[in-house]
Amino acid sequence: MIRKAFFPGCYIQGKDILRNLGEIEELKKKRVFLLATNKAVKSIVPENLSTWKSICEINYEKFSGACTWDEINRVLEIARDGVYDFIIGMGGGKTIDTARVVARQLGVKYIAAPTIAATDAPTASACVVYSNEGSVVDYFITSNPDYVLVDTRIIAEAPARFLVSGMGDALATWFEAETCDRSNFRNICGGFNLRAIMSLAEACYKTLLTYGSTAKIACENNVVSPALECIVEANTLLSGLGFESGGLSTAHGIHDCLCNLEGTHAYYHGEKVAFGTLAGLFLETRPQPLVDEVYAFCRSVGLPTTLAQIGLEGVTDRELDAAIHPVFDNKQSYLHNVRFDLTPEGIVEAIRMADALGRHLG
Repeated sequence: MIRKAFFPGCYIQGKDILRNLGEIEELKKKRVFLLATNKAVKSIVPENLSTWKSICEINYEKFSGACTWDEINRVLEIARDGVYDFIIGMGGGKTIDTARVVARQLGVKYIAAPTIAATDAPTASACVVYSNEGSVVDYFITSNPDYVLVDTRIIAEAPARFLVSGMGDALATWFEAETCDRSNFRNICGGFNLRAIMSLAEACYKTLLTYGSTAKIACENNVVSPALECIVEANTLLSGLGFESGGLSTAHGIHDCLCNLEGTHAYYHGEKVAFGTLAGLFLETRPQPLVDEVYAFCRSVGLPTTLAQIGLEGVTDRELDAAIHPVFDNKQSYLHNVRFDLTPEGIVEAIRMADALGRHLG
């Protein structure tokens, strides 16, 4: 049995660390290309550009908003002409993924600089590419970032819904890693789970329970509190290491099913993963005290506990079944990372039970 894990080269988190680019010695006097979201171009770049230029030779480009092959190739041509040493992706997951692919294709070092803590993408090697219409066309492994720079002041100034969504994504980490470990399924790295990764996944869950509600209040008031720092670390680093090197299972599998229903399209990835986690608790017959604990956490931070809260009020069993089948029929789906007989009917029943308890609790 070969155990395997992926890690970013260096993770740096703290208030205002982007002002001096994390004091990364390697950047000094190097040529750097920055791909940034529109918001970052309007606020973060103007505030810091003069300081950055005292550190390195830096140029920037605005991200189009979608990680498509058209956008990747556009950015690739710009970056190739500049003969850069580093590529920085600054923004959300799609910006980070686009910059990640460009860096890999150019064979240069890559820095992820997330401006929200809505997912665990920044530390990962996995990349998702979309069509111009918004559907997934490619999913593949590149390489983990050489550096991850997480400025908690910038995270605290973003809408709190992003932070809560990140908690929803992170909530699945321990449950899915534990399922994969117990069932001897390989993780995304292609190996079996290390004890270190299982400890990090468990720490992720405990951090959410301890600091989640307080961190949300801090973010709503743009305060970089110790609780917010802990949750940013859980959402980004602990969850990032946990999902990639611990494995995915029913929570993300059910998320993929839910994404086939149009009503969910206005909701964030982590919000749907959170509901997938709740349904997974029933699918895997988790003990009731644990179920109660997870529901209490979701309610305390505002994560969805009913179908209505992810745009599916009134959804029929027939509609759920139709959404489940394309995922279920794909034998490579994370849904199948369980050691019991899984059926579409059983998944529908677990979704209905998760919704019923959520409505019962009010």
